[in-house]
Amino acid sequence: MEFLNKKFCVKRIKEIYEILSLISFNREDYYFSSWNEGVINEDWFHSYFLILNLGLQVRPINVLEIGTRNGLSLVMLLSGYCHFKGVKVVCVDTWEEFSCPSRVIDNLRFMSIPEEIVDFKIGKSRDILPDMSMNGYNDLFDYILVDGSHEANEAYGDLLYAHKFLRSRGYLLFDDIERLELYDIWRKFRVMYKKNYTWFENSYGKGICWAKKLEAK
Repeated sequence: MEFLNKKFCVKRIKEIYEILSLISFNREDYYFSSWNEGVINEDWFHSYFLILNLGLQVRPINVLEIGTRNGLSLVMLLSGYCHFKGVKVVCVDTWEEFSCPSRVIDNLRFMSIPEEIVDFKIGKSRDILPDMSMNGYNDLFDYILVDGSHEANEAYGDLLYAHKFLRSRGYLLFDDIERLELYDIWRKFRVMYKKNYTWFENSYGKGICWAKKLEAK
């Protein structure tokens, strides 16, 4: 995938932030208010830049987020869609600490994204993902973002289930690799499934890794 112009994408991200800043709980959220694009140069990169590009260029139909919080990453993805026919989203989160599904819905509504395409699964991923695996979710998703627990063992478990859930030619994203323990488990995962994916990473800022699953031989 060739990335779109950075300045164009940053302008779009800032427009989304301006709209969502009209909601008071976003303005009060540290993670929302801490966005700063910084200096846009050839080294600049951000997870939202990657996610927006995937929304604009790939338009995944079946989407899974493990860790959604108030839905900013989901909004970045879906705001790139020209329509939502056939799109289905599953969000897995405990929704603790300043977040809940209703806030995700509010952010979707403000961006004219239909809330009915989203299935909220509330609880710990270690409880929910095994149940999903036994109930028809394997080889289903075109896009999976793993951004839930930052405990190494739990995050690694999320990655292993994500591998099961992701279909061929789908994209797997893993955020916040500035944390050494998370980068270490991504490298462990990469060694295990080296031949199953095309691998990418960018360490700018908080850092993000992603991979595109290859066709099964």
